[in-house]
Amino acid sequence: MPKYFIHLTGCLLGTTLMFSTPMVIATETSADIDTFDKQWYLGAGLGRSTLQPDTDGTGFSLDDKNDTGYKFFAGYDFTERFSLEGYFSRLGQSELSPNGTVKYQDFGISALYYLYKSRQPHVGWGIFGRGGIGRMKNTVDIPYERENDNHIMFGAGVEYGFNNGLALRLDADFYDSDAQLVAINILKRFGADKKDSKPQPVAVIDSDNDGIANDADRCPDSAADTVVDSQGCELDSDNDGVVNSQDRCSNSPAGKKVDAYGCELDSDNDGVADSRDSCPNSPADVKVDPSGCELDSDSDGVTDNNDRCPDTPAGVKVGLNGCELDSDGDGVTDNNDNCPNSATGAKVDTRGCELDDDADGIINSQDLCLETPSEAPVDTNGCKLQATFVLKGVTFATASAELIGGSRQVLNKVVETLRLNPELKLEIAGYTDNRGKRSYNVRLSQQRADSVRNYLITQGIASERLEAKGYGPADAIADNGTEDGRATNRRVTLHIIE
Repeated sequence: MPKYFIHLTGCLLGTTLMFSTPMVIATETSADIDTFDKQWYLGAGLGRSTLQPDTDGTGFSLDDKNDTGYKFFAGYDFTERFSLEGYFSRLGQSELSPNGTVKYQDFGISALYYLYKSRQPHVGWGIFGRGGIGRMKNTVDIPYERENDNHIMFGAGVEYGFNNGLALRLDADFYDSDAQLVAINILKRFGADKKDSKPQPVAVIDSDNDGIANDADRCPDSAADTVVDSQGCELDSDNDGVVNSQDRCSNSPAGKKVDAYGCELDSDNDGVADSRDSCPNSPADVKVDPSGCELDSDSDGVTDNNDRCPDTPAGVKVGLNGCELDSDGDGVTDNNDNCPNSATGAKVDTRGCELDDDADGIINSQDLCLETPSEAPVDTNGCKLQATFVLKGVTFATASAELIGGSRQVLNKVVETLRLNPELKLEIAGYTDNRGKRSYNVRLSQQRADSVRNYLITQGIASERLEAKGYGPADAIADNGTEDGRATNRRVTLHIIE
């Protein structure tokens, strides 16, 4: 047992030296080394323990390893960073199955080493580590024997100290391999009032004369007359990474990428910063709008750089070159073309419609008779109508006035002709061959003439422009003695009245 204590004492001494050596180096150069007052402190804590006794070979198994624990401690701050602390901890008990408990308590001594953000010792936030020796005691209601009561303990924690000496501490202590405690603690330090301390005057060096002492100056070579921040570095008012003295754009928006002069990047050099540029790849030397896109002065969808017709009227469709479309290629743009489907190569007037040189209503490309006399009635080919002409292809069912075959297609041409000649009036004359009674043939020819008239009327021709009359077998134009002759005599003829 004495050898064990010698070993523990050696470990504690080594730990103490390890924690204390950096402190000496740091405090030897500290400006407030003479202002620290050694002081006592007392504290207590409450927390959650983890207890895991070794049950191998005992016939028991661990059932509940967590309990509530508490501790009391007293310490002495030798310096602002190094303290020595004695403690007593009651850790609670672990539950074993079947029907067993192991209770834990521990006491010992440990060395603490502090790190601080605050310049006043033990005021504000501090982080510490600890190492020491302890002795563990167990109370059991089952056969149980602890192999070694003495142990090395270690831990770490964070502490917040108030100006009045009170402090709150959260720490984790590892007593032995089977016992740990995480606790919240409160402590009170007793010592001289720090406000009465009178630090020794220390010479302050400010190599670059910026008002920040060298020991706090992160930029000790600031240029003369440069405005600096609290750390001695040149100001960067817009936080873009370029100091004010080199920043040509001192109000760059937060988070925007800037160039070496502190101005927002303009990758395509169009004068619009990338953050506002909707077209970041504009060609060089091209004029752009406020959004960074090429100008389209007439808003036709073709940029000025590619627009051969930059003054296109609003709303007009244009081609890839920005000029108005001329779909039929007649030289008249679609916007002004009354005849947008003129035949390729056809001559057109200013309205885009094909020419009708003889003014007969038939355009030149479809006019077979380009020199029809003025005001003469013409057919759909632009040729002058004969005073009388037979409607070839108009046929009827036998002994009937019903139109059959291609009769309607022939009559549709008549409709077109009447529309071309709105002043034209016609007599529709029906004829038969000479077979049968004359009275029957006259009546049948009248019915057939009426049938043609009625069809033309259904196609929109005014009734007053049409007269129908049946002539029966009169005015035969072929020999009724042959079948072909009789077929020729069964006809419908149009006579121009006016």
